[in-house]
Amino acid sequence: MATELEELSQSLFEEAKAMVRAAREKCARLETRLQIMESREEDKRRRLTELEKAIGRITRVRSLLEKNQAGSAVSVS
Repeated sequence: MATELEELSQSLFEEAKAMVRAAREKCARLETRLQIMESREEDKRRRLTELEKAIGRITRVRSLLEKNQAGSAVSVS
Protein backbone atom coordinates (compact mmCIF):
# COMPACT_ATOMS: atom_id res chain seq x y z
CA MET A 1 0.00 0.00 0.00
CA ALA A 2 2.81 2.41 0.89
CA THR A 3 4.62 1.56 -2.33
CA GLU A 4 1.50 2.14 -4.36
CA LEU A 5 0.95 5.50 -2.64
CA GLU A 6 4.55 6.47 -3.31
CA GLU A 7 4.21 5.50 -6.98
CA LEU A 8 1.00 7.48 -7.30
CA SER A 9 2.62 10.50 -5.63
CA GLN A 10 5.62 10.25 -7.94
CA SER A 11 3.33 9.93 -10.94
CA LEU A 12 1.32 12.93 -9.78
CA PHE A 13 4.46 15.06 -9.37
CA GLU A 14 5.73 14.00 -12.80
CA GLU A 15 2.42 14.98 -14.36
CA ALA A 16 2.49 18.28 -12.51
CA LYS A 17 6.03 18.97 -13.74
CA ALA A 18 4.98 18.15 -17.29
CA MET A 19 2.00 20.49 -17.00
CA VAL A 20 4.18 23.30 -15.64
CA ARG A 21 6.74 22.72 -18.40
CA ALA A 22 4.01 22.78 -21.06
CA ALA A 23 2.55 25.98 -19.59
CA ARG A 24 5.97 27.65 -19.55
CA GLU A 25 6.63 26.62 -23.16
CA LYS A 26 3.23 27.93 -24.21
CA CYS A 27 3.88 31.18 -22.35
CA ALA A 28 7.29 31.54 -24.03
CA ARG A 29 5.71 30.99 -27.47
CA LEU A 30 3.02 33.56 -26.70
CA GLU A 31 5.60 36.10 -25.51
CA THR A 32 7.59 35.60 -28.72
CA ARG A 33 4.44 36.00 -30.78
CA LEU A 34 3.51 39.13 -28.84
CA GLN A 35 6.94 40.66 -29.49
CA ILE A 36 6.58 39.94 -33.21
CA MET A 37 3.12 41.49 -33.30
CA GLU A 38 4.27 44.56 -31.36
CA SER A 39 7.16 44.97 -33.78
CA ARG A 40 4.80 44.72 -36.75
CA GLU A 41 2.43 47.22 -35.17
CA GLU A 42 5.27 49.67 -34.60
CA ASP A 43 6.37 49.25 -38.22
CA LYS A 44 2.81 49.86 -39.44
CA ARG A 45 2.53 53.01 -37.31
CA ARG A 46 5.83 54.29 -38.68
CA ARG A 47 4.70 53.65 -42.27
CA LEU A 48 1.33 55.29 -41.58
CA THR A 49 3.11 58.39 -40.25
CA GLU A 50 5.27 58.50 -43.39
CA LEU A 51 2.17 58.16 -45.60
CA GLU A 52 0.38 60.92 -43.69
CA LYS A 53 3.37 63.22 -44.19
CA ALA A 54 3.47 62.37 -47.90
CA ILE A 55 -0.25 63.11 -48.23
CA GLY A 56 0.32 66.45 -46.52
CA ARG A 57 3.08 67.33 -48.99
CA ILE A 58 0.91 66.29 -51.94
CA THR A 59 -1.96 68.40 -50.61
CA ARG A 60 0.31 71.46 -50.26
CA VAL A 61 1.71 71.02 -53.79
CA ARG A 62 -1.78 70.57 -55.21
CA SER A 63 -2.91 73.74 -53.44
CA LEU A 64 0.05 75.70 -54.82
CA LEU A 65 -0.61 74.40 -58.35
CA GLU A 66 -4.28 75.34 -58.11
CA LYS A 67 -3.33 78.85 -56.95
CA ASN A 68 -0.85 79.19 -59.84
CA GLN A 69 -3.47 78.02 -62.34
CA ALA A 70 -6.03 80.45 -60.90
CA GLY A 71 -3.47 83.26 -61.08
CA SER A 72 -2.59 82.36 -64.67
CA ALA A 73 -6.26 82.36 -65.67
CA VAL A 74 -6.70 85.87 -64.22
CA SER A 75 -3.58 87.14 -66.03
CA VAL A 76 -4.75 85.78 -69.40
CA SER A 77 -8.19 87.42 -69.08
